[in-house]
Amino acid sequence: MKYAMEKKNLSVLLYPEASYSFDGTNTVLPESLGGCIKLLGVPVVMITTFGAFARDPLYNNLQIRKVKISAEMKYILSPEDINEKSADELNEIIGKCFDLDYFKWQQDGKVKIDEPWRAEGLNRVLYKCPHCLVEGNMFTKGAELVCSECGHKYTLDEYGYLVHEGEGGKFNHVPDWYAWERECVRQEILDGTYYYEETLPVYSLPGTQYIPIGEATVTHDLENGFIITGHYNGYDYRIQRQSKSLYTLHNEFAFKKLNKVDCFDVSVKDNSFYCVPKQKDVVTKLMLATEEMYKILTKK
Repeated sequence: MKYAMEKKNLSVLLYPEASYSFDGTNTVLPESLGGCIKLLGVPVVMITTFGAFARDPLYNNLQIRKVKISAEMKYILSPEDINEKSADELNEIIGKCFDLDYFKWQQDGKVKIDEPWRAEGLNRVLYKCPHCLVEGNMFTKGAELVCSECGHKYTLDEYGYLVHEGEGGKFNHVPDWYAWERECVRQEILDGTYYYEETLPVYSLPGTQYIPIGEATVTHDLENGFIITGHYNGYDYRIQRQSKSLYTLHNEFAFKKLNKVDCFDVSVKDNSFYCVPKQKDVVTKLMLATEEMYKILTKK
């Protein structure tokens, strides 16, 4: 999804979400987008692709499915619209345009995905069992998603529905399960029980090359946000990003540039720190927690 803005010789191409969709639904848009559009004052056109998520979902271990991709272009805002509306009103209009659900798109369009490995890696997104509530014990094989703690099993069918083995299934739609996980994380934060701490490998990206800087201890909570403490090249270092300064968290699954690891990135003014958790399937929860903390602290 992208915007093309044109006015005479002016053409600006933006990817405003700057994030990946884990569950096929829209991701968070930056609040600065409306102000940017007012500053440019040029027509806004939205180009939406259909089928790209189904063809290559981020969780599926970089495996490509046989799905056709199409695109749709819509004229969203004229210069007159932009001039008349506030930045907040523009954000609201654009936000509605990003109200997407690609699993529903697959289901409604009866788009058949019959690759036998179609659910592999889905545990990265659906990391918490809705039956026993244990986190990090979901695993996938082929088209199946199973909890190793309680044994409940789901199959991702050819049209994107979750089918529970036997009675008592909790979800049949991936985004519903994902939304439930988000609410669970939010409640932990509100209850004061959310806390993450892990010693893990870290890579620094001050420019264009990733530099391994050894292991560091990373903590995350509402009061302090992310804190990374470590020792590299003879010096101790401490990096912090407050919760109120992060509206989302940049994550990668099977990141090619770091030997196909799952990781998250904590960025500061002049550097980015790519952290590689040892805990299984914790990356998604960290992103959900980051987004919910921002909402809580900014009353969004």
